[in-house]
Amino acid sequence: MKHKKLITAIVLLSLLVIYFWKVVFLGRVLSSTDNLFSYPPYNTIAPLGWTHASNPLLGDQTAQFYPFLHFARENIRNGHLPLWNPYIMMGAPFLADAQSAVFYPVNLVFYTFPFKDAFAISAFIRLFIAGFGMFFFIDALGVGFFASLFSAVVFMFCAYNIVWLSLQNTNVAIFLPWIFFFIHQFINKRGMIYFAGLALITGIQFLGGHPETSAHILLAASLYVLSIALWEFKDGKNSKDTLKKIASVGLAFILGFMIASPMLLPFLSELLKSKIWAFRASKSMINYNLPLRAFPELLIPKMFGSPLHDNFWGTSNFNLQSGYIGIIPLILAIMASVVRRKDRDVIFFASLAVGSILIVYSIPPFIQVFNLLPFYNHMANYVLLLTYQFSMIVLAAKGLDLFDKIQPVRLTNASSNEEQPLTVSNIASSYSAYPQIEIIRKTGYKMAGIVFLLAVGSIILTLTLNGKVSAPHIESILDYFYGFLLVIIIFLIWLFLFNLIKYKQIAFIIIITIAFLDIYSFGHNYNPQVPKSWVYPQAPYPISYLENDHNLFRFIGIGPIYLTNSLMVYHVSDVRGYDFPVNQRYDRFFTHLFNQEPFPHPGSASYLIINSNDNLNNKMFKFTRIIQQIFQLINVKYVGIVGKDQLYKIYNYRQRAYLVHYIIPAGTPDQALNLVSMDIDDLLKDSAVIEEKGNAIQMPDCASGMSADTVRVTTYQPDKVELTTFSPCKSILVLSDTYDSGWHVSVDGHTRPILHANYLFRGVVLEPGMHEVIFTYMPLSFIIGLILCFSGIIIVIVVFIYAKKRKQPAR
Repeated sequence: MKHKKLITAIVLLSLLVIYFWKVVFLGRVLSSTDNLFSYPPYNTIAPLGWTHASNPLLGDQTAQFYPFLHFARENIRNGHLPLWNPYIMMGAPFLADAQSAVFYPVNLVFYTFPFKDAFAISAFIRLFIAGFGMFFFIDALGVGFFASLFSAVVFMFCAYNIVWLSLQNTNVAIFLPWIFFFIHQFINKRGMIYFAGLALITGIQFLGGHPETSAHILLAASLYVLSIALWEFKDGKNSKDTLKKIASVGLAFILGFMIASPMLLPFLSELLKSKIWAFRASKSMINYNLPLRAFPELLIPKMFGSPLHDNFWGTSNFNLQSGYIGIIPLILAIMASVVRRKDRDVIFFASLAVGSILIVYSIPPFIQVFNLLPFYNHMANYVLLLTYQFSMIVLAAKGLDLFDKIQPVRLTNASSNEEQPLTVSNIASSYSAYPQIEIIRKTGYKMAGIVFLLAVGSIILTLTLNGKVSAPHIESILDYFYGFLLVIIIFLIWLFLFNLIKYKQIAFIIIITIAFLDIYSFGHNYNPQVPKSWVYPQAPYPISYLENDHNLFRFIGIGPIYLTNSLMVYHVSDVRGYDFPVNQRYDRFFTHLFNQEPFPHPGSASYLIINSNDNLNNKMFKFTRIIQQIFQLINVKYVGIVGKDQLYKIYNYRQRAYLVHYIIPAGTPDQALNLVSMDIDDLLKDSAVIEEKGNAIQMPDCASGMSADTVRVTTYQPDKVELTTFSPCKSILVLSDTYDSGWHVSVDGHTRPILHANYLFRGVVLEPGMHEVIFTYMPLSFIIGLILCFSGIIIVIVVFIYAKKRKQPAR
């Protein structure tokens, strides 16, 4: 078909307009940040018509991705590269968070377009990339146009891409078919331009900000390469040539890693010293997979209700167990696995789909074997629902392609050649003359029956395993089971009448339309399309009061109040944070000082621990002396408490930067932490706990004490802090920002070591007199990453130019 790529692009864009019609025609914002109004004090400015969060499960966009993108936009537009985030957790790495996705190319729309409009623009671009990439890959497999278009539509709107659309998972998932496309083309055509494309796409998907999805995609892609190699060995092809192909794909992956190194290396550096890494290393990752009773969601979406209707009763997070691709693709995929079972692509993708499901649902012994893989035993393997959906859609395209080979049947009398009336018996007798058609048709009937029985059986099993099931549970099952039955009935009718439609193209358009409507009913409202006024409005009081206090101070909220990270948007520093990965020292500092048990899910939890409760140690929160001292030490000036309208102000709060003249030496980090809690009175006067390495720091007595000291912060930027200090005695400058090895300090132009002060802060020794002190954040991992990135890009460009020159015909 001519212009098939143009037609595909038009169809995909048109369906995106339909899917998000409120954004396109009503000027809405594709955002779930109206979750904000569920929290004080934002609830005081909840707009007219707002009753509850549009989708409370997408709170991560409210508490993390909106503030992060807003912060990145502000810094980049002001000419600053945002490596460090000073607004949460007393300072935390920003680029190394990975989920900040600072260098992700699609995020350029957030840096250039009107900010609130950029969410929809980004979604359109990403989903289009997903659908178009799927079309390219299926077309490269030799499948017909309509089956390729079908796969593009289904993958673009499949459950994984939709439920994670406002998070970073989809940033990465959309490049899965592109990676398979470039691998397929490179191995079969040996064109170096495909090698360059594979390296570039691998790098871009790493920058998307969800390393777990990246890791699972590359695992699936590696298995695909190995399967092709095995077939080539079986066919007796040159083994050296095959090994060169495998090595070349591996080299492309390495180049992709190099391109993404400015983000990946800082991320890995922070990950290895984070609490979540230690936590996952000590736990069986089977806990991060899905229970088998969540299986029906693959067949009947929203069988367990939905967070949209506040009736979800499933066994896990709704997003984690959503693997729906539609009923028709499911039937077609099983058809392809039966009818085309000798097809090598069918063998691989059927195996990948089954393997993914066995791991996702923790089926022994497969899960135990999988957990032997290094690093993957630290990951949340629900991500393999993506590879399952991708594989099933490839198989579905192969199944629909069966019908592309069928020639239309005419209802005529064999002897008289007269037109026969349209009756069931005449249709059946006409089809019986075409054995191949009859085989495909009967297989379709059987597969539809199998899918139906699977659905019924899994529902019964789930209800049995779940124990008590109330009437609303049964109601939520029936609501979506009716839709399931309707789609199967329509498909069976389509099977029966397919060859009677005069133009085959119309028959394919019908099945694509039904498949789209099926997945549209699943997810079209899952990502809310809300009025612009609902998205991070002007700061309510008392946030406006905090916003107008231009001193360097921190805020802390006690209980579910002042949604964590939301104050970033209003340039207020919050001791709490919602981030990944969380530094182990930060976590230990607060769990120890507040005598709290560690949060059960570290690394993606709201810190402080007390953020999630309106009590402390099961008692109503009170400003005890020790609590106030801790707040003073960490530069807290204002405290918000759930149920209280006013802010509490700590008038004698400790400044962000100050000088001390006495040290309390600590030999180990554990000892330092204990000393902080025991000697907090001294720390609020003229002392600091310093972790000494090697020679002890000598601090002579200072008769004038603190009276003559001055510290002035002249510049405070995310990645740079400049101060001028004066003291008549030798002193230690303490900056109560989180210590990180990526920070460097110079005193009067000379590099000095940064000390661990008070377990968590930064300290630097100053001789008597006036000094200019400059802290700068530039981690070595980022510098190495830049070198690797530029090297990788140059190699890819050289390969691309070489490939283009080879294609030019000789004169």
